[in-house]
Amino acid sequence: MIRAIVFDIGGVLISEGNREIERDLRKKFNLEENKFRKIKFKYLNKSLTRKKRDFWFEKKISKKLKIDFDKFIYYWQKLKKKNFKINKEIFKIIKKLDKKGYLVWSLTDVNHSHDLIREDLEIYSFFKLNLKSIDLKNRKPHKKIYKILLKKIRLEPKKIIFIDDMEINLELN
Repeated sequence: MIRAIVFDIGGVLISEGNREIERDLRKKFNLEENKFRKIKFKYLNKSLTRKKRDFWFEKKISKKLKIDFDKFIYYWQKLKKKNFKINKEIFKIIKKLDKKGYLVWSLTDVNHSHDLIREDLEIYSFFKLNLKSIDLKNRKPHKKIYKILLKKIRLEPKKIIFIDDMEINLELN
């Protein structure tokens, strides 16, 4: 019998509009697409497991692209707030599951700047418990993060449903 439903947040509960944000950043700062993406992906993984609460990721990108950090972070955060959208259907499902007595948790990869916006939007309040990659110093699809989830939730895996938008995060190895 299923006792818990664990949701990813980005791409499941919220759409973050990353492509639109990237396009607008490139346009605003006159950036070459490939160069921006290459630099972004170079630092992305570390930003998702970095416990320190700072804008390390954005600082690295702005420094490499030779852009004033304050302008860059201001504009990037503004775009994120504008583009983050809650999936109302998923939100309704979460509320129904909670009312029916299921443990409704989140397990999400997130960096500091996205975490701040999710907090501002009160996304985390939808769940009984939130497990974040930046707090766990680990991210999906690494086995360790799922072991942490199982230890905290104290249920057998067959009693848990995990919902994620990335197939690799759902595969058993």
